[in-house]
Amino acid sequence: MKKLFLITLLCSVSFLTFSATDSTKIVPTTFDKVYTDVKDAVVAISGALKVGADHVYMVLVKQQFVYAITYTIALSVLILTALFMIVGGHKKHKRQKQLPNYRDTDFTGGEIWFIIGMIVMALSVIFFFVFISDIVTGFVNPEYGALKEIMKFIE
Repeated sequence: MKKLFLITLLCSVSFLTFSATDSTKIVPTTFDKVYTDVKDAVVAISGALKVGADHVYMVLVKQQFVYAITYTIALSVLILTALFMIVGGHKKHKRQKQLPNYRDTDFTGGEIWFIIGMIVMALSVIFFFVFISDIVTGFVNPEYGALKEIMKFIE
């Protein structure tokens, strides 16, 4: 296993070294093209809205922060709802089990709430993995999120 890891590491280092020597001439032209495209898009948006380009950019940066807060609140609500359903279903099942006429084959209703809670929890995990990059970008580096938004507008 160590040999396989070492061979993979050596191959990836050699590949990255080879590709890095060829791409040094391409990077400045690609950056210049992207920069001019982003700049032209911000100017076009500001011209269409009849406001300054700085104002458009600042609004986009603040919008990234708002997206992050919204996704965080939605994720928190999903997780809390799932937890309440799971705990409530478990408690209801436990109460029903303590009744004197309870049999193991009886349906208590708590099982349904438990299953629905588990489904909601699975959905919240999926939601987390889909939107974690937007949440982190909105809180840590909203400028990058604004640039991504402008790049989507360009395409």
